[in-house]
Amino acid sequence: MRIPALATALGLVLASPAVAQTVAPVLTTPDAHDPHSYARPAEARVTHVALDLAADFDTHVIRGIATLDILAKPGAKLVLDDNGLKIVNITDMAGKPLPYEVGAVDKIHGAPLTVTLNGAKKIRIAYASSPDAKALQWLTPAQTAGKTQPFLFSQGEAILNRSWIPTQDSPASARPGRPRSPSPSNSPR
Repeated sequence: MRIPALATALGLVLASPAVAQTVAPVLTTPDAHDPHSYARPAEARVTHVALDLAADFDTHVIRGIATLDILAKPGAKLVLDDNGLKIVNITDMAGKPLPYEVGAVDKIHGAPLTVTLNGAKKIRIAYASSPDAKALQWLTPAQTAGKTQPFLFSQGEAILNRSWIPTQDSPASARPGRPRSPSPSNSPR
């Protein structure tokens, strides 16, 4: 089942994809380092996120593709935050696989997901969340007002978005996004 009204459930800053790919100078200084994120946005920063996701209400798993626009220094690796994601593959936009590594897991912060960009400015990450993703709350039909459809919402603050989106999970790395997840034909619009 696709997620109804995903845009209201996302903890992303939504804006036009035409946002300029520039970074405020203060965000490139050592003061911008977030100790609760593995990201190194001064080296490689996500500037836009597009999500194409499907929610499995039976298994409590979200599967899909995150397409990330990247602004990076030459030769830099992209470091994302990950907490329990199953990475299927990471490719550039031509479909060429990109090397990646999931680092050591910390019980609070999750793990770094490091991607060798090989010059790519836009990448696709195929992945799935785990059934116990901390940011996702799955309601049965009995728990909803209409009592007929299940409901899913996300609550990604403070550092929980990394449990369902491969992301730079820090306020200093906020970026515009574009979710795509069509509603089932029988859901209200």
